[in-house]
Amino acid sequence: LLHECNATCPTCAGDACPAGTQECMDADDAMNSVSDWSCVCIAPLIGDAVAAEARCTLDECVADCATCAVGVHACLLPQQVCTEGSTDPDAVSDWMCDCVAPLEGSAPTGPAYCILRECDATCPTCAMDACTAPTQACVDLDTAPTSMSDWECTCVAPLEGVAVAGTATCTLDECTAACSTCAGTACPADQTCREGDLDPASTSDWECVCNAPLVGSATAAAAACELDECTADCASCAQQTCPKATQTCIEGSIDPLSIQDWTCECIAPLNGTATAAPASCTLYECDAACPTCAMGACTTPDQSCNDPNVAPGNTDDWTCTCVLPLVGQATAASAACTLDECTAACSSCEAGTCRTGRQNQTCADQDTSPLSTGDWVCECVTPYEGDAVAGLASCTLDECAAACPSCAGGVCTAAGQECIDVDLAADSEEDWECRCVDPEVGVAVAAAVACTLDECASNCTTCAGGTCSDAGQACVDTNTSASALRDWECRCAPPAEGAANQAAADCTIDECAHACAACEQGTCATAGQNCTDPFDTATRAGDGLG
Repeated sequence: LLHECNATCPTCAGDACPAGTQECMDADDAMNSVSDWSCVCIAPLIGDAVAAEARCTLDECVADCATCAVGVHACLLPQQVCTEGSTDPDAVSDWMCDCVAPLEGSAPTGPAYCILRECDATCPTCAMDACTAPTQACVDLDTAPTSMSDWECTCVAPLEGVAVAGTATCTLDECTAACSTCAGTACPADQTCREGDLDPASTSDWECVCNAPLVGSATAAAAACELDECTADCASCAQQTCPKATQTCIEGSIDPLSIQDWTCECIAPLNGTATAAPASCTLYECDAACPTCAMGACTTPDQSCNDPNVAPGNTDDWTCTCVLPLVGQATAASAACTLDECTAACSSCEAGTCRTGRQNQTCADQDTSPLSTGDWVCECVTPYEGDAVAGLASCTLDECAAACPSCAGGVCTAAGQECIDVDLAADSEEDWECRCVDPEVGVAVAAAVACTLDECASNCTTCAGGTCSDAGQACVDTNTSASALRDWECRCAPPAEGAANQAAADCTIDECAHACAACEQGTCATAGQNCTDPFDTATRAGDGLG
């Protein structure tokens, strides 16, 4: 074994690990495992190094030592955190307890005294800009961390108002306050100051109002008192006539000598006026602004708006109508406009193109969206077939499949035959053919065909096949009508004689009477003798007797 921490050798630790602060540890003391010793810092120091002196550190926030943040010196969690100044082992007692945001405060080598300034901090109970500057100021009455939601928003003079843990509603009474826009002593003793709106943003809206019976007011100035028949109480006054009709009273002249010149005016969105009497109001929902009004629903230039009844109680009756060539209408809503290019008049429309065809084609617009143009189709009318997009179709007529005066109408099918239209052109009529189905043959134009079946030449269950030809005989179908079956014959080739129905014939040849290579050919007659052929089968030649 080789313990490099205690031994003396080129790879051993020797005095590399300072005594008191570090200790040597050999990970593997096998002879062949060298330079694997380590210097490990002794607690509370931390750190290590392989085959070299370690660089030890001391974090007093996490270590346990006389100067460390432990015991009565520990930072109060979770409101505080410990922050180490330097981890140099020689730098001790340099740690701090820091209050965790939103709390504020810190202290060296011990717990900090934390405060919570809810006016400045960011937290669930903090002001967080609730006190809007410069009209409001935030005041935190108690900054102890346990005292929350006790901050106040206080309105800054001349504004008035205060709220706990929330934005204050500030008011400005320009009649009583002291400010650049306030009334002060502007209203004389015979006039009363009246604030129009306590909203601080609404300034210079105070009025000097004349005392009864005269009426009159002036905004932000002394009033020139007159008789306002809309507000005064007198024999010629409006006496709430207009407000009772939910209308506004307008005074024609505030001269006290000018009476009964007040008018009732309808309140928007209503229209209408009347002098010294309630007005007859109207509501044109196409132009007005109201919950039931069009409010731009009828988009131009595609749609137009119309209100058929302008009585105020008659609402939601306005209509959006699509502008030609678009089509469509909706009540109290925007219309869903369509463009049927087959019926409309437009640059991309059909304009009768389909009706110019010889076959009187029909037009169909597959997509009537105004954005989809040039997609109309000319469709051929039954029995014709075919279509074309944005143009006249080339129609076809399959007289075998269609129903028309010139069509086959099942004539071929009823006869068990095949129907073929040799020319599908729409103007090519009565050119269909009935064709016999193999092995039958025959064709007829515009009529059923009388099919024939040559059983000698065809391939069918009743046909001759190679029966005759294999026997060196001729095949003859005496009746080629498709209904005449099994009437074929095998006939012997001359000079042989013989025939048989649906089978090879037994052929004979009289060598005394015929001319052939093996025949008598007058030999006996020349000698004055008679010739007889005792065996007349075609296979026995040269057996004649003289």
